[in-house]
Amino acid sequence: AQLSRFGGLENAFFAVHLVERILLVLGIYLLSRALNPSSLAAFLSIVVAIFSFQWNLGGNPFVAPVTIPHTLAIVPAVFAFYLSLRQSFLATTVLAAVATYFHTLIGLEVMLLLAGYLLVRNGIRSKLLWVAPALYALVAAPVLVPVALAQLQSAQTATLSAAEYISIVGQLRGPWHYFPSSWSVASYVTFLVYLLGGALSAFFIRAKLDRDKSKQLMFFIGMVFALCVIGTVFVEWIPSSVVLKLQFFR
Repeated sequence: AQLSRFGGLENAFFAVHLVERILLVLGIYLLSRALNPSSLAAFLSIVVAIFSFQWNLGGNPFVAPVTIPHTLAIVPAVFAFYLSLRQSFLATTVLAAVATYFHTLIGLEVMLLLAGYLLVRNGIRSKLLWVAPALYALVAAPVLVPVALAQLQSAQTATLSAAEYISIVGQLRGPWHYFPSSWSVASYVTFLVYLLGGALSAFFIRAKLDRDKSKQLMFFIGMVFALCVIGTVFVEWIPSSVVLKLQFFR
């Protein structure tokens, strides 16, 4: 809104979109180089990511042709995973909080993955396991506190008004995006081709990863797939009112 005062709303959106896309490409490049020293692999990762909005499964693209809160939050999330691989866990926590300012669920999910990894890696008595969530809560408090109070107030209301219901759906995303039975066969086939490419890539670089980094990567990938199963496949069996709560996992 403030940028639009200088050159109009369209130019302001274009500037934000351009910065977001440049940072996303840079983050993907750094993340790829952290996993594989090959610059060619890094450039191929960038190409795949830029065009990923054409093959997303379930209406949740990694990259969108327009800038929305979801795609803005992806940028600090990618840098968070990069810093996590470099063992900079407090910096990862701060970036998870930054992502929360753009999109509440994405920031919470990044922090959930980090906390889960720290728990598995260091155990429950680790000082870092307790410091990281506390730092996240402190930095993200201006966003999380109002959302939590609004959700608490809605939960105490006997019947939801139309405005309250729309507010909840807007914050947690509507479940109709994620009904697997509504997706085309082409979407499944394309997604499986990319998934196979990722599996082959992981197979060929596994020997180049140090042991700790390999474990961390496998933990994150396993957690992401497990949460996607909970929040996506189960929507076929669970009523929508419950699915709204499960969108956290999606």
